[in-house]
Amino acid sequence: MAFLREHSIEGLRFTAQRAVVAQRHKIKRGKGCINIYPKDILLPELEDYSDLNILLLELYDSILIMDTYRIEESTRNILKRLFEERYASLGKLKPIIQVLIGTVVLASIKTGLSFSEIFPEIKMYITEIDNTYDYIRLKELLRNIISLITIKI
Repeated sequence: MAFLREHSIEGLRFTAQRAVVAQRHKIKRGKGCINIYPKDILLPELEDYSDLNILLLELYDSILIMDTYRIEESTRNILKRLFEERYASLGKLKPIIQVLIGTVVLASIKTGLSFSEIFPEIKMYITEIDNTYDYIRLKELLRNIISLITIKI
């Protein structure tokens, strides 16, 4: 359930964000549940991305040793963290995705892959990410670019 805390554009944005989180949890947990979230779940000052450090390092290390199982597991964990656990606005999500892509590219270069081999695809994905406003599509793009680079390695 989402509640309008004030009648303004900011209030409507806040309510829409809560509705998105509620829909994600409804899909995840099943229909017939009522999901009420504490008012602080979406406040910007409570957004903590410190757990992404660990997830990024896991992904980086798994690419370096070319462990496809760990790469897939790390990718799933990152996607879950970014797209399922909490709402992140596109303004915050897109730069995080770009950092993730940079991490994957750096790890792939360390394994011996030439940057010129992957640059055209990277450029295409980054352009599409910049022009996409659909969370499902962003999640798919991030998964695809990690898979593409892993396959090339």
